[in-house]
Amino acid sequence: MKYDLDLPLHRFSSLELPDLRYSGAVCVRFDYHLYGADTGSLGVYRSEAGRLGEEAVYTVEGDRGEEWRTAEVATSLSEQQRVRVSMAR
Repeated sequence: MKYDLDLPLHRFSSLELPDLRYSGAVCVRFDYHLYGADTGSLGVYRSEAGRLGEEAVYTVEGDRGEEWRTAEVATSLSEQQRVRVSMAR
C-alpha cells in the first residue's frame, strides 16, 4: 500500500491496522520515504479500545534524505489495543 502526501489535497493520512484480537509482542514493519523541505511526520501509535488518547511507539519527522528507509516497530498489545500509522505533511 502506498500513500503519497505530495498531492495537493493530501496533507494527512492515517491507516489503522485491523483488530488483531491478539495479546503479546508484535512487530510492525514498513518502508517510508521522507524527503524535502516540506516533509512532515510519520508515527505509529497504540491505543486502547474505548479510551481517549494514544501512545506513540515510533515517530520520525523532517527530511531523512532521498533513500527509502525501513522501520521495524516492536511493541506489545493486549486484546483491547489497536495500532495506527499516521502520516502528516
